[in-house]
Amino acid sequence: IENSSVSQFMGDMYQKINFYENNVRVFDKLFVSPISNNALFYYKMYLIDSMQIDGHKCYQIQFKPKRKQELTFSGNMWIADTSFALKQIELSIASDANINFINSTSMVQVFTKVDSAWMLEKERIVIDFNPMPVDSKKKTSMGIYGRKTTSYKNHKVNQPKEDKFYSFTENLKVQD
Repeated sequence: IENSSVSQFMGDMYQKINFYENNVRVFDKLFVSPISNNALFYYKMYLIDSMQIDGHKCYQIQFKPKRKQELTFSGNMWIADTSFALKQIELSIASDANINFINSTSMVQVFTKVDSAWMLEKERIVIDFNPMPVDSKKKTSMGIYGRKTTSYKNHKVNQPKEDKFYSFTENLKVQD
């Protein structure tokens, strides 16, 4: 795609999103994570259900923004009962958060327990972009759906690699 704005937003789909951080950078804006230290100042939380997921008892918690036009999310998360780890999170950017060229988003992250740590197993992002100006006569414009699905398998923990494994970065070249 030759449009630099579209290319920038499509590239932003490939950034790492870590909801364990207090603030999550999405499309170059900082959003408050629903599990941040200050989440209760920004979100209304509702305990919806408890269920077994992959052999772990989890609590489903729904979250919604407390105030309009803040950079927050709305959705559901499943928290493991013994470790309080994030098992799964499904969310979208609040509908009234004004982000240029973005109509809607949907994000899902699923975590699995590996040894004693929880690691990302699957991530899915769907974004409705609208980079073209709206035609004033037709009140419509052309948009683009961006989709990214990532799956992580065969996690290896505490298996050190030789120094040679990390040396390939010396030959790395980044082009415009």
